[in-house]
Amino acid sequence: MSERVRIDRVCEITGLARRSVQGMAKRGQIPGAAQLGKLWTFDERRVRRWVELREREACKTSTSAARRGGDAFRLPARNIEQAY
Repeated sequence: MSERVRIDRVCEITGLARRSVQGMAKRGQIPGAAQLGKLWTFDERRVRRWVELREREACKTSTSAARRGGDAFRLPARNIEQAY
């Protein structure tokens, strides 16, 4: 079983503000979060795995535009002279 950590450690891992982590935990958006009384604790291993998955998803999204020919950066004309 992974060690449970407090919210400050999750803020360090994710780079998110304390209030953001609290809100996401309350909405069930952070895996391994549990509120014990007024204290939020987290399964550090699950939080790290969640961050890694989010990073992979971001990489897939950013590289898919490049494979399609960079649709996001396509000029409104055939070349730069026609665009101006």
